[in-house]
Amino acid sequence: MPEGHSISRPPFFNGTNYSYWKSRMEVFLRASNYEVWKVVRSGPYDLPENEADWTQDQIKKSTLNFSAINIIQCAVHPEEYSRISACKSAKEMWNKLQTIYEGTSEVKETKANMLLTKYEMFKMKSDESVSDMFARFMQLTN
Repeated sequence: MPEGHSISRPPFFNGTNYSYWKSRMEVFLRASNYEVWKVVRSGPYDLPENEADWTQDQIKKSTLNFSAINIIQCAVHPEEYSRISACKSAKEMWNKLQTIYEGTSEVKETKANMLLTKYEMFKMKSDESVSDMFARFMQLTN
């Protein structure tokens, strides 16, 4: 089975097609444990500094962040790992990858405007088949 096409292994990110990986990774995290996804989306729980005093519930909450970190680390290429290895939480890793590959809100808005222009100007090329045009259109709309 190709890497990244398993319900037990996270989708693999090699630095290309981030939006596809991000979508698949969110589904993978939600399916594996919704609480893990919440930690990625919202950040780790605030816990006391002294781990020796943690209750069983606090240990479980801490484990959620480390589970999410582990899944993300297993899902990225070593080059991508070097970009997020200093992060202390899964949320921080997720946000850093998002900033690297999607940019800030201003960059996202600019990209969206460029895509809108491409959509509005879309037409069939003289040397392409209908199926090729449709595939190109679907890629643009996705």
